[in-house]
Amino acid sequence: LASALSHPNVVQVLDLGFEEGCYFIAMEYLAGEDFSAVIRSAAKQRTYVPLNIALKVLADAAHGLHYAHTFTDSKGQPLNVVHRDVSPSNIFVTYSGQVKVLDFGIAKAESRVTNTTAGVVKGKYQYMSPEQAQSAPIDKRADVYSLGVCMYEAMCNARPFARDSDLAILNAVLKNEYRPVRELRPDLPEDVERIIVKALSPDPKDRFQTAEEFAEELERFLAVTTSGGGTSSVATFMAGFF
Repeated sequence: LASALSHPNVVQVLDLGFEEGCYFIAMEYLAGEDFSAVIRSAAKQRTYVPLNIALKVLADAAHGLHYAHTFTDSKGQPLNVVHRDVSPSNIFVTYSGQVKVLDFGIAKAESRVTNTTAGVVKGKYQYMSPEQAQSAPIDKRADVYSLGVCMYEAMCNARPFARDSDLAILNAVLKNEYRPVRELRPDLPEDVERIIVKALSPDPKDRFQTAEEFAEELERFLAVTTSGGGTSSVATFMAGFF
């Protein structure tokens, strides 16, 4: 499935096969850092990833996810791919300013023969949508939610659902309990806070209905703010930061 995806914002699988008793996947080589390392490095320096950079990275990741969500087979049938493991460590930022979504390793396509066993929760708890945490049926809006968690983390240098145990994390996710963005980051523009809150709506119907819609909202904000967030500015930031 992952090898069929070809988009500027999705890591390219070049080859897969079986060699000396092992399966392998050969992927394009990316020089850069994952978004988690970018956020951590900013936090260590007691600062934040610049707003225009973070929003550009998130918008590009949303474009990559939208491509996967709308991917069709050779007959034009939608596969309804859901990544299910969107987190900052699965968003890669190259030194040349490209953004790539990684690891469609647990991606779910409706056409797959083997479905997840009932009661088995896949993905990282802290980035999981409430419906995923309940092992309920999920669609592309679960990835929108997870990207919203990534956005909260990038804006606040804190994970909204970080708790002491897996059970406490899942409980916080199910109850949608997180500290308000403005409490942690009073300087954040209201429009940015509104985007986060919408993406983190517990009911999928209240979120952005597609990752593309999420991306457009981020890009609309970037367009009206003075500092743009182009690929070249991401490259300049990465070169200076690392």
